Amino acid sequence: MNLLDAIAGRASVRSFSATPLTDAEIELLVKAARHAPVTLGKYGQFHLTVIADRELLGEIGGIYAAELGSDFTYGAPALLIVSADEELPRGQRFATAGSIVQNIQLAALELGLGTVYNWAAGSALAGKGELLARLGVPEGFAPLTGVLAGEPADGRLPAELAARPERTEMGVNFVSKGSGTFDTRSGL
Repeated sequence: MNLLDAIAGRASVRSFSATPLTDAEIELLVKAARHAPVTLGKYGQFHLTVIADRELLGEIGGIYAAELGSDFTYGAPALLIVSADEELPRGQRFATAGSIVQNIQLAALELGLGTVYNWAAGSALAGKGELLARLGVPEGFAPLTGVLAGEPADGRLPAELAARPERTEMGVNFVSKGSGTFDTRSGL
């Protein structure tokens, strides 16, 4: 699959089968995360926690339900949480977390796995010191976001779920300075 097909083929999955991820699948997702662009090359100021324990995922789902009103784990067999050093500026933390999650999602698509961006991981788990310690999140790091991964419950590949027309809703304008003229095009 080429990169543009992968980007267009990525779709959120919110219902997963109980099939656990294999060690090889987890290793590839971690490798993809480690190759994400990181602010100023500060890789040591980011941390990835991979949770593939059903009991622990159930506990996290309970926290989501209590804090946010719903269990946002969607039955996924794995949750990958991106944490960052709290000393980094907020914008750098979240920009890098988005890059890490995107890499994980594209690698999962290559494996035929479904994913969904999981903002609940940051908002519901922040400040849960005892749980974060059990998860191995380093002291001074805070969870930002996460991604749930697994086989889609209906068995369809993510690229099949994403069959949709070209997305054009995002506004775009093109600005260039050419031979003495200023060109602005909209609606590319």
